[in-house]
Amino acid sequence: MRGLVVSSTACNQGISQQTQFRKLLPVLQASLAILFGGWGLCIRNSALSQPFWGSDGWHSTARFHVWPWAFKFAAILNLPVLLVGGPLSWPLDYLRPGLPEWISYIPVLLLIPVFWCWLGSWADKYVSSGSHSYLSWILLLLFVFLCAAASSISDYVGGYTSYLEFGTAIWLAVALGVGAFAAFRRRKSKVAWLPPSSD
Repeated sequence: MRGLVVSSTACNQGISQQTQFRKLLPVLQASLAILFGGWGLCIRNSALSQPFWGSDGWHSTARFHVWPWAFKFAAILNLPVLLVGGPLSWPLDYLRPGLPEWISYIPVLLLIPVFWCWLGSWADKYVSSGSHSYLSWILLLLFVFLCAAASSISDYVGGYTSYLEFGTAIWLAVALGVGAFAAFRRRKSKVAWLPPSSD
């Protein structure tokens, strides 16, 4: 009976570990997107709303050059969602031109929890259990650090939108790493299930 209780407790702990990133990442990443993305858009709006040759920065090429660090960080952190959700805002911009810029990012914001829930489910399945429980946290912190570093690179290196290129490189590396790790786990599980050879 005691063995069954211990086994049940261990099973519950394992389930708890397997679901933590699926629950944590959507909340964490959506909060970071709102905080840093909103902060960056406020700075951008303030800068472009300044008088400029009888008009303002929104009606000049400055709107293509002003990208605050906070916005870059949020964009790189959620670049796949930005690339997918960005085109969803085009009909809104076409039907209602002149709306505040932040409104066009609402579709992206709504997709962020969905994307990170999917990614968190993968992490719970392959990484965050057993001896690899610490590895997922290290990889997450490393990823956030790389995104922050890439968004801090000067605009003189590659241009004003070079952060998109650096973000693409980071996410391609993540995709390759995820694919390689998943293939390694599948191969390892197949080897473990092979029957012992009989002499």
